[in-house]
Amino acid sequence: MRIEKIKLKNYRQYRDVEISFKQTSENDLHIIVGKNGTGKTNLLNAINWCLYKEEPHLSKDSELLPLLNTKTIAESDRVTQKVLVELWIQVDNRQRIIFSRRGYYYVQKDSPPLFSSSEFDVEITDNRGTNILEGDDAQAVVDRFVPKK
Repeated sequence: MRIEKIKLKNYRQYRDVEISFKQTSENDLHIIVGKNGTGKTNLLNAINWCLYKEEPHLSKDSELLPLLNTKTIAESDRVTQKVLVELWIQVDNRQRIIFSRRGYYYVQKDSPPLFSSSEFDVEITDNRGTNILEGDDAQAVVDRFVPKK
């Protein structure tokens, strides 16, 4: 099992980003390097938020900022904006799992964004086709493949 790619939309400083982890060998390794404050920890937080709906590695400064991208907030008025994190996992040559969490925020000028709802689903594609799971069924896939413990 390996991470194939991560899609981020309006998640903290990531406005619209897709990071691919292309497999170059059977035992490849990807290392993320960057200066302080460039988003390395928030990438880890995005994975945690997607899978478990929590961000355990927030700094004190980040705790004060909304989950929704601040530029998106500044450019919006009286509209609902979506935060999206998708985690694409290649289980083996026959199975792919996409974990997807969306958070919706109502944005109005001169007010903090208001959380309205969230959705979580898991899409499993294998030789039998594609199956989309929600609710407890989606959570069961998380517990099976990437348990919190």
